[in-house]
Amino acid sequence: MSCGSISARAQTIQGYVRDGDSRQPIAGAVVTVFSPSDTVVGRAVSGQNGQYKVSARNASNLRVVRIGYRPRELALDRHVADSIEIDVTMNRLPTMLEPVRVTRSAQCAKDASDERAYGLLQQARAGLLATIAARELLPAKMVRLNFDRTAARGGDEFGRQRVYIDSGADLRVSFASAR
Repeated sequence: MSCGSISARAQTIQGYVRDGDSRQPIAGAVVTVFSPSDTVVGRAVSGQNGQYKVSARNASNLRVVRIGYRPRELALDRHVADSIEIDVTMNRLPTMLEPVRVTRSAQCAKDASDERAYGLLQQARAGLLATIAARELLPAKMVRLNFDRTAARGGDEFGRQRVYIDSGADLRVSFASAR
């Protein structure tokens, strides 16, 4: 869904994502910027107030997706040098998606149900993309409390015990166990 052309060869694109009807901010919308060769050059997730800011050199398209809303895609001109502001409005999808009928057959005829099934797939993709983008842009921080205990010979008593905090920046495992 293209909506005209907006000037941009910007290094920074920022703005707000809002509901088309209520004008309320939309949090959690994924804003992706593409180069002319359709590679991702920047990605951001809108905050609680709907604001986003994404670095984007040599941008040609801006795509905004959020589960529950129709995706928006904007073509960008290449005339602005520094930064631009783009406010995006999104239209809600109906709360009840169209029913999809599934049949098993080797040959599927194209009809209106294909569009409804594709719409459902696009909503699932938007939700997954939001999860991935949030994980990349705002990784969770973890503090791990370690407890070491060594059994003494014979196994009835413990020889050494210690508790310590391990809070490295690259923690990927929440717990581990010994043999």
